[in-house]
Amino acid sequence: MTLSVGETVARLILPCVLSYILAASGAGPSRGKTLEEAFSGASAWRADSVLSSAPFEGRRSGTAGGRAAEEWIAARFLDSGLLPASADQTFFQDFPVIGCEASKASLELLDGPFGRIRFVLGEDFTLLLTPADGKVTAEAVIVGYGIDSPQKERNDYGDVRLEGKIAVILREHVEDGRDWSEEYKRTHTFAAARARGAAAVLYVQGERPVAGAALEPGVHDPSVPAGFISKRIADLLLRETGWTLDDLKEKLKDGPRPVATGKRLRFEVKAKRTEPATGRNVLGMIRGSDPVLGSEVVIFGAHHDHLGIDAGGHLYPGANDNASGTAVVIEMARASRESGWKPRRSVLFVTFGGEEMGLLGSKRLAAHLPFDSSRAVAMLNLDMAGHGDGGFGLAGGTRLGPPYISWRAGLDSVRAASFEEYRLDGEHSDYSPFAARGIPALSAWSRGRHHRYHDIEDEARHVPPENLEAVGRGLASLLLSIADHPEPLADGYGIERALRADAIQIGFAPLDAAILVDPLRETLDGDGRIAGRLVLCDQGRIDTGEILRRLGSLSSLTDDRPWLRVIDELGETGDARDEMAVALLPVLALPTLEGIGASGARALCAAGLAGAILPSGAAIPSREVCRALADQGRFVMAGSLSGWREIARSISDLPLLVRWDRTAGTPPAPPDSADRGRVLLVLRVEGVADSAAMRESIASWGAQAVHIDIAAGLEVGVEDRESLQFLAWLRRRSWAGKAVEALLGGNLHRF
Repeated sequence: MTLSVGETVARLILPCVLSYILAASGAGPSRGKTLEEAFSGASAWRADSVLSSAPFEGRRSGTAGGRAAEEWIAARFLDSGLLPASADQTFFQDFPVIGCEASKASLELLDGPFGRIRFVLGEDFTLLLTPADGKVTAEAVIVGYGIDSPQKERNDYGDVRLEGKIAVILREHVEDGRDWSEEYKRTHTFAAARARGAAAVLYVQGERPVAGAALEPGVHDPSVPAGFISKRIADLLLRETGWTLDDLKEKLKDGPRPVATGKRLRFEVKAKRTEPATGRNVLGMIRGSDPVLGSEVVIFGAHHDHLGIDAGGHLYPGANDNASGTAVVIEMARASRESGWKPRRSVLFVTFGGEEMGLLGSKRLAAHLPFDSSRAVAMLNLDMAGHGDGGFGLAGGTRLGPPYISWRAGLDSVRAASFEEYRLDGEHSDYSPFAARGIPALSAWSRGRHHRYHDIEDEARHVPPENLEAVGRGLASLLLSIADHPEPLADGYGIERALRADAIQIGFAPLDAAILVDPLRETLDGDGRIAGRLVLCDQGRIDTGEILRRLGSLSSLTDDRPWLRVIDELGETGDARDEMAVALLPVLALPTLEGIGASGARALCAAGLAGAILPSGAAIPSREVCRALADQGRFVMAGSLSGWREIARSISDLPLLVRWDRTAGTPPAPPDSADRGRVLLVLRVEGVADSAAMRESIASWGAQAVHIDIAAGLEVGVEDRESLQFLAWLRRRSWAGKAVEALLGGNLHRF
């Protein structure tokens, strides 16, 4: 007899969920409790334990276990009184996934220094979540970072022939000061290796192999097996080549270095396609009670999928990642019903599928919201809420503006001590597709160390209920602040608020002062390295020769990154300087670079200097000095472009920042097409920025060649419509606030 999915779910899951249903039953509205008080860590833990139990088979999207989890979550939404919220008036939103299941996987080193070695699945190597069927016996070739980018003039493959061989790729970021985020993705590296004829692809990332990565549709090749290997295997491949993996990584800093190992691997995967396969988001809605604000929507979600069962039959329960986040969403819905909460705004509760396969579910929802996307005023994402120290972290809050600021200001001492905020960046979880569409997005997690990440021991017994309660109640108070904020939030400036919060801002020293890392004032640690204290010095007392004598013998800074988040000094005006992440770079404001020479410039760079600021009228340094600074990825900031045109033409890779204070007269003319090079106009402003002169200058330079130095004093208050209109004007010209990051990326990441 063949059972339907529903019948299978009923038979397998019923014993696991009975205790949850009995515990949650009878919890009707309790008007004496707030949403925060009604949230129960014990109830959330019971949901976590059900979702991470064996019958759900690791909840991989597109599998029977994943579908069973989706059905169970939908049933809990229904129990809590949520309304079906998909476009077809169900709880489900479908999206396609690559349906492929592996039943066997083996990896052997055939001719290592100690003979044949058979490796262990899960411990020594893993498969991607999108496995491919095939058997390959071939030489392993280590091809660095696996990048092939003619536009950026980097080819990690060199002249090595890959046809029929196994490409081994180091999955790490290139450290040369440029942005390689797109080339870092497997969509690039796998496609590059496959285009060169690789019969299989293996990635190295960390000591142990990564479990749970995937290739997206359009990149996946069903005939090319792919997976991750441990550092131990990589070192075995490099035996007798003269390299270790650590040595090779260091050499790669100087440029590509492919290594034909001369060692053969036998990599076999038995997999079958199960397409068409479908993943699903689960969506439930509480309709807003306010006749005006009810059309605005707050999205609250977490991904429910995990890694499933691997080719060796190992179950990955995913109790922390991310049954814990899903359990908090389920419990928040239940607490909403128990407390009788009637939010002013509508609240969309969602659990995403396909996160582990490349954010597939959140990408689908962000692109196909079941309501007008302009009415989405916030997206609050939760990923891993079960481990840590009992506190919670939150990133991206400043994107939201007033509701977040008022919530943060109202935290009591206990909640404030358990809460930490961070800058939101990258594409790490399901907030990303919403942020990319201009929806103010936040992401939360339980603070502290997360053990057993993507591990077969990520079980509910390692998730303390009190952690779930701390995160859940903290987010309940934030959800209340957003959903019940009395003023409209869908005012057309959500993207601008997010843009302002995301803009990279550099704390450049004024031209009449210098930020000097002074090694003579108790700033050296025991190893003779600069401890990182920044000392403000008056320019008139700077002696170039003395600076070189102080700094010339120092080789590096500590690993401390001086990113500052000034959150405890928020003024009533909402000054942008108090709301944004500001990077302080060790820069020198020098009267001149004359007399330093190339060796002196290199000494300054070795000491950790990010760049030099020269006042207007300063002598142009020699070509040799500029070449030395460019080679080290450092920058020069000048008061004008005058006199620098020849340098910009001949040394196009020297980051040249031209600074203009709008009180200083006419803005500088843009560089000619021949001498644009890497020139960036830095507009330092005071007060509201909406001036005709600034608009004219930005339009003539091009928005992507301009950096607005908001940190210097641009007041972009959360209710300052004139400034928000100015940012809207900038955005229409493609200004993303990231021009300085693209130009100074190496310096930003270095410090």
